[in-house]
Amino acid sequence: MSALRVAAVLHHEQLLDDSPTDLRAELQALTGQSFRRINRFIELATYGALRCGRSAGGVGADTALYLVSEAPMLVDCVRALRGVIVDGRPPTPFEFMNISGNMAGFYIAQHLRMNGPQLATQRKSAGLEAAVELLQLDSARHRRALCGYVEEGVWPLSEQRERLGLAAGAALAECSHWFYFDADCARPRALVDAAPRCETPAEVADLLRETPRDWRIVAGRGCSDADAAGLGRAVERLPQARSYSSGETAGLVAAFIERPDAPGLLHLARAADGGYYLLTVEARP
Repeated sequence: MSALRVAAVLHHEQLLDDSPTDLRAELQALTGQSFRRINRFIELATYGALRCGRSAGGVGADTALYLVSEAPMLVDCVRALRGVIVDGRPPTPFEFMNISGNMAGFYIAQHLRMNGPQLATQRKSAGLEAAVELLQLDSARHRRALCGYVEEGVWPLSEQRERLGLAAGAALAECSHWFYFDADCARPRALVDAAPRCETPAEVADLLRETPRDWRIVAGRGCSDADAAGLGRAVERLPQARSYSSGETAGLVAAFIERPDAPGLLHLARAADGGYYLLTVEARP
């Protein structure tokens, strides 16, 4: 299992206000085309993917597309459920169609002229780690892949805070973080690798002993202070984020690749299933 070579990266995170920004206008400025009957998740995914693809100077026609989210198409899901439960009406055709996460892939592939396979995944935690594991499978090896983590804003924000169990007034963000992996890239920006899933802190500690001493080791989502303290290495605990986003890991990895502050990064997350997931990022300045 070889590390994935990062040819381009896009880090996009937006703190949410009481009303959404006009992403459709930004897409039109980016492409010169009008977009109709698409939802915010598709807008956000397409916006990030196009910017990442363009920063790479274009992507190969055979590029695979992997789109990761914790709760995709949530705005339309809420609207459809409210229509059925509160208003007693069925979803409109476009509400129903846009609930499918694969619809975003259609627009991305169309604008980047990709005809490779696509996969949309939904995972409560460790979503990016799972996507990297899938991309490294020998049974589904791709020379090139565009992989993104997308989380849309849902208004009104007060209702979304209730769904997430957050305090009133807690800041929320939406994100569209993207990575273009190219096995033939001669000068990659970074190498990304997924370690095997660990069941216990002792297994994690064994892996950390093999990590270079000058790398950053970050304990992220799902890891308690006790998890970080018992690993036998200096493990960094991220400061309290200014806003909630399920794309914390993808954002951290993308930001590190854009501006590496160490030779490498090891990110540790603990998923809802109790397992530990490790992602390594070797900077290639």
